[in-house]
Amino acid sequence: MGFTPLDGLMMGTRSGSVDPGILIFLMRQGQLDSEQIERVLNQQSGLLGISGISSDMREILGAIRQGHERAKLAFDIFVHRLRTAFGGMAAVLGGVDSLVFTAGVG
Repeated sequence: MGFTPLDGLMMGTRSGSVDPGILIFLMRQGQLDSEQIERVLNQQSGLLGISGISSDMREILGAIRQGHERAKLAFDIFVHRLRTAFGGMAAVLGGVDSLVFTAGVG
């Protein structure tokens, strides 16, 4: 996590790291003001925003089994970002002895 919980890995409703240029673009186009952007990034993004179903990984996995394409996309993006983050941490630490997942993802 960085300055706020928005930085880093995508979460249930939080976006994770995004290109800051998209935020400037949305404001300049008059599509979203700063309060709307904050709400979208914190409450309407992540697994929920991409899947359109849920912020809960268990529900995402169930939807994938039923053929829901956006749920599959949300899972794939999450796994890609997780691999990227994990690879960076493992490199900095010089290896990893174990990796533990908790809560809904666990």
